[in-house]
Formats: sequence, C-alpha cells, structure tokens
Amino acid sequence: AARRGDRAAALADALAIDAVEPCAVTALDDTRYDAIVNATPVGMTGGPDPATSPLPATVPVDDGVTVLDTVYTPPITPLLEDAATRGAAIVTGEDMFVRQAAAQCSRWTGHADPLPLYRAALSA
Repeated sequence: AARRGDRAAALADALAIDAVEPCAVTALDDTRYDAIVNATPVGMTGGPDPATSPLPATVPVDDGVTVLDTVYTPPITPLLEDAATRGAAIVTGEDMFVRQAAAQCSRWTGHADPLPLYRAALSA
C-alpha cells in the first residue's frame, strides 16, 4: 500500500510481484498483516503531518504484528506509540538507521559490525 495507489501498483509492476494487490493506504480494510512498514515522512518532526499515524485505525494491530517506522525523529512516532499500545512489537527508525550504518560499515571495511559505536554516536 502507498499513499497513492498508482505508486503501489508501479512498484509491484517494477518488482514483478503478482501475488500482491497494490492499493492506496486509505483503501486498507480490516485485514491483519504480520509486518507493517512506514516508509513515508508522516509522523516525522518537521514533516508534512508530524502528529498523525499513516495507518488507518481499521487495520488490526496486536501482539502478533511487528510495526517498523523509518522515521527517526522523533524516536517514537504516533504510529509506533499506537502500535505499542495495542501490543505490537515495534522497530524504531533510529534502530533501523543505526543497524543499516553498522552493516554498511562492516561490508565496506570487512571489520566486525560496529553497532555499539553507532548507537553511541547517535546518542551523542
């Protein structure tokens, strides 16, 4: 799903994924998903809608769902706050950002994954 259904369809076509039904986020109904990823700026400080979750309230979220948000400022977005309240496992944008940086450094340099270093740098 995407904010614009035509973009979801274009991505599905580009990836040659026939097993999905692309749609606009607003068209999501009461279907339960195992994982939900927000890759939009919705919920980001200074973004287009910082106080809002991009996930419609009709989508079930419970302790069997993992919700990931690529937004890293604030660390806990409206989406993640809502998901955690409803029992879902959450992954913050900060965690995704730090893990991506550490994995890239490890692949580029061949050295061990410097995850603690990146966490400390983000906290500084």
